[in-house]
Amino acid sequence: MLHLRAATLNDARAVASAHALSWRTSYRGQFSDVFLDGDVLAERTAAWTPRLRRPDPDQVGTLAELDGQVVGFSCTLLEDDACWGALLDNLHVQPHLKGQGVGSTLLSQVARICHERSPTSGLSLWVLDANGNARRFYERHGATCAGEEGSPPGGGRVRRLRYAWTPQELVRISMTTSPG
Repeated sequence: MLHLRAATLNDARAVASAHALSWRTSYRGQFSDVFLDGDVLAERTAAWTPRLRRPDPDQVGTLAELDGQVVGFSCTLLEDDACWGALLDNLHVQPHLKGQGVGSTLLSQVARICHERSPTSGLSLWVLDANGNARRFYERHGATCAGEEGSPPGGGRVRRLRYAWTPQELVRISMTTSPG
């Protein structure tokens, strides 16, 4: 049974590992091979440890566990932008579990939290243009493409697209899937 819980400092390595695996499997050809073939785990651990040690009051990290193992996570920055509202900074699912509802459950939880904390706020995220699977996932969940910018970590140039949900869409998503 899938279980959701808040991420803590003790989860930094598991979050970093899931994040590194997701980047290596989803972003090949989008991020530089030198970066992806390097020590992405160490880079992600260095990024997540301080974020989970002293989280910003508006940061909400959620883990999805199956049989006690981390199989996905999300990180949302509430009230991130005056125009767009909250930012879904990360949502990653173990590659072998994609399409099994883990991502939908995490997204539903994010929508619930956003609506509870700020009912008039929207939600947005950045998706790499070449990441068609992610784009289709967010579109199936009601997000619309609202612009582009940016470049990836480790160098290179790719197109990032902002996907966004209105506050009304967040209410709908929040009611679609529940953990367990």
